[in-house]
Amino acid sequence: MESLAQLSDEEFSALASVLGRQEDTAKLSDVVSAISAALPSLDEDASELVGAFMGAENVRVWRGLSLESATELIASSNSLALEDEEREVLASRLATVLKFPVLEVLSKAIDLLTEEDKVFLDARVVTDVRPVFRARQVDDAAGYLLVHTLRIQYQSNARNESTYLALDHSDLEELQRVVQRAINKSEAIASQIDGAGLRIIEIDEE
Repeated sequence: MESLAQLSDEEFSALASVLGRQEDTAKLSDVVSAISAALPSLDEDASELVGAFMGAENVRVWRGLSLESATELIASSNSLALEDEEREVLASRLATVLKFPVLEVLSKAIDLLTEEDKVFLDARVVTDVRPVFRARQVDDAAGYLLVHTLRIQYQSNARNESTYLALDHSDLEELQRVVQRAINKSEAIASQIDGAGLRIIEIDEE
């Protein structure tokens, strides 16, 4: 967040211009890419900056604060290594940034998406080959077993957690079937929504 206060007037104008051009249902990744392109010298990663903006919007909403009160509260935080003058600049610029509809919509969408107790983060499958030996013959394997371990990473109570599941080939096929069915339903519903002239909000974090 400090980088927002430390931008030159020209850089902040470029940032505001980028946010002002975004549709309120723009993808998060598109917003981040646009900011990165407009501010190549930005010290902070653009995704972190946008995340800070959305966090500030959530603070405002959760505490029921006015825009002015929320920005002053955030700018006065002891966690920010800023001089008094920079804090005033931060509060003013943050008040401008939070007026752009794209940040409000993205903040609400992510808040709804993460309402569940466990939120998916990432997944990976590791495949092992394990020998199977006869009880009285350990010098030669009777055969080999393919074991697939599915690791699912998720967020729970603001902490990153992992769970591991052992799968065989038939389990992988069943998982593929279930996921493909969900994708097909998602695409069908999205097509119906689009046909009705409505817009879909895609977080699409990268």
